[in-house]
Amino acid sequence: MIGLVDVKNLLEKLVKIYRREDLILQVLNDNSEIVLSSTAIQSQDERERRITEIITSGTERSNYFFRAMARGGFRISLRNLRTELIAEGEQRFDTEFDAEEGVDDLVMLLSRMAQDQAVRDRHIRTSPEVEENQNAAEGLPGKPGRTDAAERSPLFVPAQQYS
Repeated sequence: MIGLVDVKNLLEKLVKIYRREDLILQVLNDNSEIVLSSTAIQSQDERERRITEIITSGTERSNYFFRAMARGGFRISLRNLRTELIAEGEQRFDTEFDAEEGVDDLVMLLSRMAQDQAVRDRHIRTSPEVEENQNAAEGLPGKPGRTDAAERSPLFVPAQQYS
């Protein structure tokens, strides 16, 4: 039988909770795994600035640093030119050497993103609420053809199917 402490530890590994007002920007690797996350984005303009800042700062190896995790291992973080934290790595590395290899992979990915808009578009994921908040601020409806996260879920069944 699994104890309450074991369940809590498992949930801490599997679930990441963001406050509702913290909108996210994620950088994905070629395997569609999240490698960097940036939070607290409030508008589409801010999102574009943050993407540019991540790409600009992320192509320089010296802008990365490692943080030791309480339960072992290391996590990568990215600073901008003003040494402010702009993105945190989602992957956990067992050793500093592994983390250094992770930084090399990020530098190569972000360099490709800086050179090619199609690569950039493929590797950036944003929270859809960024567009909703921007449109609400401008008094505009949501994007045409846009679906909510629930509608993209394989478990979503439209109401008319119940009739």
